[in-house]
Order: sequence, then structure tokens, then C-alpha cells
Amino acid sequence: MGSGSFDIVHGRGVAPEQYHYLPHLLAVLLAKVVGFKIAVNALAFLSLSAFFFVVLYVAWPGRSAYEKVAVCAFVAFFYPISMFFGARFDTSLFLFLMMIGLWLADRPFPYLLLIAAFSAARADYALILALFVLADAFECRRKDIAIYVAAVLVPLGVQILFWIIFASSAYYTKVLTFEENFSGEVLKSPGLWYAIGLAALLFYLAPAKRRDEATEKRTRVARTAKLATLCLYVLCIVAVGRLRELRLLLPALPLVLVLVWGPAYPPVKHARGSA
Repeated sequence: MGSGSFDIVHGRGVAPEQYHYLPHLLAVLLAKVVGFKIAVNALAFLSLSAFFFVVLYVAWPGRSAYEKVAVCAFVAFFYPISMFFGARFDTSLFLFLMMIGLWLADRPFPYLLLIAAFSAARADYALILALFVLADAFECRRKDIAIYVAAVLVPLGVQILFWIIFASSAYYTKVLTFEENFSGEVLKSPGLWYAIGLAALLFYLAPAKRRDEATEKRTRVARTAKLATLCLYVLCIVAVGRLRELRLLLPALPLVLVLVWGPAYPPVKHARGSA
């Protein structure tokens, strides 16, 4: 991946990796100091460590330490075995950005900046995050709803910008992967059953507490929208990715945790309903 990252940064890369510009830029900048191999391992270590820190000490203050440790242990074991074609330093960065974005969900302007940075790293994941948080903003009736709507447009704008900047970039794989993902071979893939099991777990663990009829209806609509966003996430992988690459599913984990545990930001901010 070393030469590929340098090619991407210098505008000579291939799609879709060239549209994931930020991780490669960070790797190249650090590689100039410590070498590429150390740089990518350092980025993976720092991103995973940051994710663990946010889960353990910042997000979901009402959850028990045992639950949080279980999540971190799962990621620690799952991350290295999810790399079908070898280690990928960018997956850990996507996981952290997804997590920190959910934690910043009730702080409109920092959240919008996070979406912009995430879009430069992986615009499709940033769009999923923005749609998920928009549903949460409607549920909580936040006053700054226009910012959350704008956040949905940012990944689309960044992706269009990349298409313009890298107009000559050619895909090194098939653009659409429906045929491969719906072949009989894919039924042997753990990734397919992981996604199906994940969806079943969401419905089973969904909380049932409601305060009144109006709140129940608003919450039900919001949860349906969030589940639809997760389905869109899986659909994107089916359409342009490969279900056998488990790493593609990992950044969805924080979204699942929000559905099961509730908002990642502190409850006092959630109750205030403002930035």
C-alpha cells in the first residue's frame, strides 16, 4: 500500500481509494518522518486507542464499565481478523471518526466540522453518519436542525468535488459488485451472516420505554429511520463493496451501540436539547 498512498496524495492514484484522501495523506506525512510501515501501524494504533478511550471514558456515561470493556475487547479481537486482504490502517480511523461523530451529535458546529473531515476520508460513511444523526435531531427536536440537514449535503459535495479533481482516476475494481455479492459463493461468507445477525440483534435489543403517545410516535419514526440508515449502509457494501471484507462492517458498530444503548453524548446535554 505504500506506493499506492503516495500516488493518491500526488494525484496519480486509482478509484475508489483516491476518494479516501485523508487517511493516505496522514500516512504519507507521518511516513516522511518514521517510514511507511511504522506510520501505518502507528495510525492504526492511535485510531483504535482513541476509539477505546472515547468508549471507556467519554461516551455513554450511564453504561457499566463491563459493557464498555466488552465492546473494546470485541473490537480488539475482531479488527485484525477482519482484514481479508491484509492490514488496513484506514479502517480504524473510520471507526474512530464514526464514534466521535456520534459523541459530538448534540454540538452542531463541531459535529459539522467532523463531518467535513470524515467526508475527506470516506464520504459514504460520512453520509450514513449524517443521516443517522439527522434522524436523532428530529427525534430530539433540536433547534439547529438546519445544520444537521446541511451535514447530509457535505459528504455529497465533497464526493462531487473529488470526482472533479480526480476526473482521470480509473477504478481498479468493478464499480458495481452485485453479481459477486449475490453469487452462491457469498453464502459461505461470514460477513453476510454477520450483517443478518446484526439486524436481528437490533430488533431484539431495541428498548421499549416510551413516555407518552406523541413521544412514542416520534421515537418510533426516528428509530425506523436509523434502522433504514443501517440497511442503507449494508446496501452500499452490497452494491460497491464485498461482503466477504468484514472490515467494511466495523464502522457500523457505533451506530448499533447507539440504537441499543441510546445517545453517546452526556444525558445533561441531551436533556438541554441545544448546542
